[in-house]
Amino acid sequence: PLMILLRICGCRVIFTVHDFEPHIGDGGRLMKMAIKSQVFVSSGLVTLNATVKQQVLGASVSRSSQLITCLALPPFVSATTASKPLEPDLKKPMILFIGRISQYKGIDLFLEAAKRLLKKNQEVRIGLSGSGDLSPFLDKLSSLESNICIKNHWLSDNEVLDEIKAATLCVLPYIDSTQSGILPTSLALGIPVVITPSPGLVAQLPEGCGIVAEGFTGAHICSAIMEALSEKDVYYEMSQRGIEVFGTGMWVKQAETLDLFYRQKSG
Repeated sequence: PLMILLRICGCRVIFTVHDFEPHIGDGGRLMKMAIKSQVFVSSGLVTLNATVKQQVLGASVSRSSQLITCLALPPFVSATTASKPLEPDLKKPMILFIGRISQYKGIDLFLEAAKRLLKKNQEVRIGLSGSGDLSPFLDKLSSLESNICIKNHWLSDNEVLDEIKAATLCVLPYIDSTQSGILPTSLALGIPVVITPSPGLVAQLPEGCGIVAEGFTGAHICSAIMEALSEKDVYYEMSQRGIEVFGTGMWVKQAETLDLFYRQKSG
């Protein structure tokens, strides 16, 4: 309603489309209608990857008079707070899932991968941090009890950064995704990532910053984690590459691009 009122008053409205199609378990028909309505009313649109941009362009709610720009999601950390991680002990790694607990996030896959990892290395530590309902996973969590640290609450920005900095790897076992804020934040802090072959994540991950699992199973994720930790030199190169891409002034570049976009005339 506010967007409609602003447009009636002659204001330009720029809408950032995070997800044009809601994730599995994250919304039904009403959410889809709300997103499409906001797209239709807007003067201009910002999408965070090319996939979402194409979804918008292919929908009947987009208009030829709308301006659209595509900007990669920056990390939740500025270049001034990004730092190189300490020398990791790859034989005693901390493997972290962090983020909202939701159906599309693949928690089952993460816990299955963790179980397989512990069979190969009892020194592995597992971190599971974020708000959401963990009751569907209690059986799997109980089997990891002595090796897992759970923080099941909403995390502040500082807590998110502290959790990632303490990790050796961040794992994104998503079964459905457009983009993740955890991915660039982890890489900006020098922590490599392991992801599933979900198109949104694959498109977001720069070459040389992490490992893409071959499939959507715990076994595939476990293999990818082991690959990421197999050689110290390779791990260090991934860490440095992430800092180079996301830890050096990305916010300034994005702000400059958005400033130019906002100044353009749109319908």
